[in-house]
Amino acid sequence: MKLKYLTIAILLFVSSNLLAAPQVTIRLYDKQIYTLSSKIFIHVTISNNSESSIKFSLADNRIHNLRFLVKTPQNLNVLPSNYSIKHLNSAQPVYYKEISLSPNEEFSFVTELNNFIDFYIPQKYFIKAIFYPEFNNTEKKIESNEIDIVITALERPTLNKFEEDTSSKYLIRSISNPEDVVNFMIKARQDAAAIPLISESKLPPDEIKNMQLHYWNKFFLYLDIESLYLKNTKRKSVYLKLSEKDRMLRLEEYKKRLIESDEDREIVLIPSNHTILKTVIANTNASVRVVQTYTYPTFVEKKVFTYYLKKDGNSWLIYNYEVSPYVEGM
Repeated sequence: MKLKYLTIAILLFVSSNLLAAPQVTIRLYDKQIYTLSSKIFIHVTISNNSESSIKFSLADNRIHNLRFLVKTPQNLNVLPSNYSIKHLNSAQPVYYKEISLSPNEEFSFVTELNNFIDFYIPQKYFIKAIFYPEFNNTEKKIESNEIDIVITALERPTLNKFEEDTSSKYLIRSISNPEDVVNFMIKARQDAAAIPLISESKLPPDEIKNMQLHYWNKFFLYLDIESLYLKNTKRKSVYLKLSEKDRMLRLEEYKKRLIESDEDREIVLIPSNHTILKTVIANTNASVRVVQTYTYPTFVEKKVFTYYLKKDGNSWLIYNYEVSPYVEGM
């Protein structure tokens, strides 16, 4: 009988310790009409609802303990801000303090959501916090309750003319100049190259993959994928015999092969810099001639790209390109 009671006591002890994890709740610190330029503050409360004390490490910069999972009404994830990415991947030491909470105690702080997420599209968002009790261990995490926020279109901040929404998967063609289209396309590849490798980053692998996919989507935004695919006569002869559905699948497959650099590698190579030599616009067609420089460990190579564009509504699409050797003095 004593053994039975001892077993029950051990089980109760183990269960209570397994349950001894903090509960995280969030709310808007000050409800108001939020615009795209507003500072948004989140009140975070960490509670101990267990029967034993709990401890966790809280970094001075809350970015090391918190992630915010932000979704649109269409269930699309909003990407983390450049500020948070920079600090998460910084080699600087992380200063923190140990927090101990007795049963029924809680600890609260206020943090600025804008440090974690950049908002560029006015709409409703759904927000959850992910709290890491040990900031250097992303395996242990606690999810908060969900809140929502509505951001209006008032006071839209001025964006770089080559920057579109870099925080969500909503990408809208809005550039009305052929040169800017080419600059945007090249910059998307350069931005993708700046994303840290999964093996070298403190960010969760899924976040890295989402960021990589986002910049690829930006790269494809002003490309007429079908026209580029049909440049190859062999591909064209097969493609024209396909059904509409199979054509769409074939183009998606082509995009994947571009991402993997298995096909038409020249257009996806990342230049270290580029210079526009000449732009010609004739009604609904345009051409942009560019010198693209590629820097390798032992040498530097220059190529001349001529991009051909066609008018598509208020914007332009790249439907063809030619590559030629660079001649000094061009």
